[in-house]
Amino acid sequence: MGLDRVWVLFVFWMVLPSTNCFSQQLLVDDGGMYLDKGTFLNLKDTSLENHGEFKSSDETSLFFDSYEGYLGGSVQVHLNNFLLNSDCRLTANVIADGDVFLEQGILDLQDNQLFLGGNLINEREESRITSLLGGEIVKTFDFLAGESINPGNIGISMILQKNVNDLEIRRGHVSAVIEGKEGIARYFQLSRPVESNRLTIHYFDTERNGVEERELTCWTQIDKWEQLHLVRNDVLNNVVVSSTLRSSSLFTLFPGKSDSDFFIPEGFSPDGDGINDRFEIPGIEQYPQNKLVVFNRWGDVVYECESYQNTWDGKGPGNFLGGRGSLLHDGTYFYLLTIKFETGMKKFQGPLEIKKAF
Repeated sequence: MGLDRVWVLFVFWMVLPSTNCFSQQLLVDDGGMYLDKGTFLNLKDTSLENHGEFKSSDETSLFFDSYEGYLGGSVQVHLNNFLLNSDCRLTANVIADGDVFLEQGILDLQDNQLFLGGNLINEREESRITSLLGGEIVKTFDFLAGESINPGNIGISMILQKNVNDLEIRRGHVSAVIEGKEGIARYFQLSRPVESNRLTIHYFDTERNGVEERELTCWTQIDKWEQLHLVRNDVLNNVVVSSTLRSSSLFTLFPGKSDSDFFIPEGFSPDGDGINDRFEIPGIEQYPQNKLVVFNRWGDVVYECESYQNTWDGKGPGNFLGGRGSLLHDGTYFYLLTIKFETGMKKFQGPLEIKKAF
């Protein structure tokens, strides 16, 4: 094919055998184009614009080798395998039932979705998928509890506590803003919250937005953005591993707070009104290796807990028969909190005010 533009205007299916296309544009209009089994369509310096129905069967491949070309149109394109050998823009959603091979070039999704049936093959710094306009990679997968899997090789691995079927994962390429600062240009959105024992996120250096690699930790958004417990930050392989005990569905990488940033409230009001009734330390659930001890002004222990999880309601110790204690009197107490961070053990201590409204 050596024309400036190839028009497909048929109202019936056009079935193509393996072929090379060297025109400026392959236009599918009104009717459809179907790549039969075993077909290999090479778009050499050619864009594909679909306004009809472009589909391909199993064992077919579309090879894109077009300088500053695009793939899309007004209707989504349905492919099997897709091989990228040059920069490409999507102008419509693309369904790839098979694999997406990245030999060379950048695939810019723009504001479109790439629905991935197989895997991303050979994605790396020099040849990757990106988007500054909200485009996402979408992968649906069945998870088995306890298995560490990177579905579709899109850059997120999870070890789930339960089997989860038909979990949709979206990889986006814009930065989340947390506490007025930008994180890396990558996030993962799940179709529903899951409980994960271990979470691993991969990233590229070009996505870091100037963030220092050694500061990266995983954050999740539940009611607000929260930092997860860091297990490992592997800067050589661009991997951050975290653990979480909470049910979450949105993740990104962002500079972690240092140990000195750990916030402990100065008091609480256990009066049963549903507001500030418990001594809650934000983020403590991410550090289960902790111990909280509370003393009165005479140095007596009035509360003690290993692996504290924001449960203290202001009651003092029980009697020798094991009964529960009563609410402590209003006043100033003192806490000693020991936490095991990634960097080691650290102690926090200070005054704690108990003041009930009644």
